[in-house]
Amino acid sequence: MRHVRESVGKHVKDASDHGNHVAGGGAIRELVMVLPVYLSPRPQLMALPVYLSPRPQVSHLDQSRYHHLHRLLDDPEAVGVVQPHDVGAHEGEDGHDVEQHLLLGAQREVGVVVVVVVVVVVVVVVVVVVVVVVVVIVVVVVIVVVVVVVVVIVVVVVVVVVVVVVVVVVVVVVVVVVVVVVVVVVVVVVVVVVVVVVVVVVVVVVVVVVVVVVLVVVVVVVVVTNTHGEDGGGGAEQQQGVVVRLRHVGRSDHLNHELHAELILIQQQLQDQRDSLPRHSAPCWTAIGNAIGNAIGTSCWNAIWNAIDGLHRLHRLPEQ
Repeated sequence: MRHVRESVGKHVKDASDHGNHVAGGGAIRELVMVLPVYLSPRPQLMALPVYLSPRPQVSHLDQSRYHHLHRLLDDPEAVGVVQPHDVGAHEGEDGHDVEQHLLLGAQREVGVVVVVVVVVVVVVVVVVVVVVVVVVIVVVVVIVVVVVVVVVIVVVVVVVVVVVVVVVVVVVVVVVVVVVVVVVVVVVVVVVVVVVVVVVVVVVVVVVVVVVVVLVVVVVVVVVTNTHGEDGGGGAEQQQGVVVRLRHVGRSDHLNHELHAELILIQQQLQDQRDSLPRHSAPCWTAIGNAIGNAIGTSCWNAIWNAIDGLHRLHRLPEQ
């Protein structure tokens, strides 16, 4: 690690002071930044390299985007360095090749959000069903009470009439007929009300069962989709990333164009990472930012930023 830091610092200083020439015959050939996106708990880092060709149509560096890149990287809630990954230096045909992998990312908790939403929906459905059942029961009770009161009134009236005209056979016959009719009506009304209540309750129960089954299936699919990985298990975080390379820095004829393109790409990648961060992850990012010095060392981190600043100054040099 110390050798890597000293090599990076030396080459950055030489590149910043002398333009395209790097003292001692060496050059920074690649500066690799890994920008992972945490998707699900799986211990796997996928680095997707992006190789850029010279683009002569890029003629100047957007100062606002360049400074915005610095602000993003200085914001502990936006980005952070977890630890150095695969740091090494070796001899190449043109000198030292230095690679520095910086891990950045944000954890997404999609599964938890979906489960919470589904639970809320289930609770709402259950409450609605309970309210409907209570209303139906109240209506049935009211109807039965009204029917019973009417029957009692009719019976009392019939009894009074019978007592008054007890000697009249016709009245007796009429009373019997009325009583029979009233009894039949009461029985019919009660049967109809009971049937309606049973049908309503059955329909509500069926609807609730169907909704609960559908929601359970959705929850299972979401949980399986967010927790299943290629290794089939594990509890760490799976990462995907994009590798942005600064290639042949210090000796390429197309340095200015490539530098501009790389800085824009890095800025865009970090902006995408920041936009995708959940708002409640600020403590996590603060801890990550505080761990930068312990993870890769202050001198190595400063050397990387000096490299970007030095390359930016090279971009503004007039053509010789």
